[in-house]
Amino acid sequence: RLRADGIEVWIDQKGIVGAEQWATEIVEGIQGCTTFLLLISGDSVQSENVLKELSLASETRKRILPVDIYPTELPTSFMYPLAGLQRVPFAEFDRILHAHKHGVEKIIKKDERKSLMILPFEDLSPTGDNAWFADGIVSELISALSNVKSIRIADNQATKEFKRYKGQLTTYAREMNYRYFVQGEVRKFGDQIKISSRLLDIETGDHLWQDSMKGIMDNIFDIQEKVAEKVVEGLKVHLASDEKKKLAERGTENAEAYELYLKAREYFSRQTKEGIRLAVQLLTEAIHLDPGYAQAHQFKALALANLYHRYDREPVLLDEAENLCKEALRLKPDLLSVYVPLS
Repeated sequence: RLRADGIEVWIDQKGIVGAEQWATEIVEGIQGCTTFLLLISGDSVQSENVLKELSLASETRKRILPVDIYPTELPTSFMYPLAGLQRVPFAEFDRILHAHKHGVEKIIKKDERKSLMILPFEDLSPTGDNAWFADGIVSELISALSNVKSIRIADNQATKEFKRYKGQLTTYAREMNYRYFVQGEVRKFGDQIKISSRLLDIETGDHLWQDSMKGIMDNIFDIQEKVAEKVVEGLKVHLASDEKKKLAERGTENAEAYELYLKAREYFSRQTKEGIRLAVQLLTEAIHLDPGYAQAHQFKALALANLYHRYDREPVLLDEAENLCKEALRLKPDLLSVYVPLS
């Protein structure tokens, strides 16, 4: 997304082979940068290498922009180089762009948008094996509502982090600085589906709306659109004409291709070689059913790139991933996630 906005990005993710070259290129990358983007998570703040890189950026007086993947307590070793710097939530991407262009000190301003998080939907299917479907519904709702400018919506990672809080919603809301939450349950049995959802205002304790919608898989897009519309209505948000259009936008009209796409997300999330390969197979089937499904092209490219970097160093995988990304961009030029497999 940074690259899509015309910003040159260097990341030690590709093309570094030997240890000596690795260290040299990282030093050169930090010394030559304008902004040092520090992604903060439980893992990164425990990394000695990240601390070394932060220290070098601080010593060479680089502009440091700390970005929270999720709220994390900083160890004392990180406190000095980050003293006085405001940390930006990863979900507030516009503020990251603004901070890079205009300076970190200028991003301290009140955010007037409605803060919203879609919590993980519970799978209440009779078979109990449709969590992949429930997770997919949440991801699609987040994607749709992220197009509404007056809503500050948490991303998928923040949503997944809620599971660590074991249902302590008020504590989580306070720490994450979100006021509105959508909870829901999904029941799926064969072709029959039922989605129940509700919008909560943590500050007042009110249920702003609650509803259940039934249908078959062929109706899934209409149901998802109605849930998104209910959220917007509950938040009393006015939509511009282009936002209404984006809220109703669908990656595909083929319910079978969509179901394969959601299953592929589940297998991919396991990050095993077999899981990623199964994801590729399912996405290949989805593209066969709907050759115009841009998101399926992008996701298959991401799976192939992961397969290359983690398991099979076969150049043909990257070649195919690049071709899939080009096709995804041709089909949907504003699909920013297409740049992830190419990074």
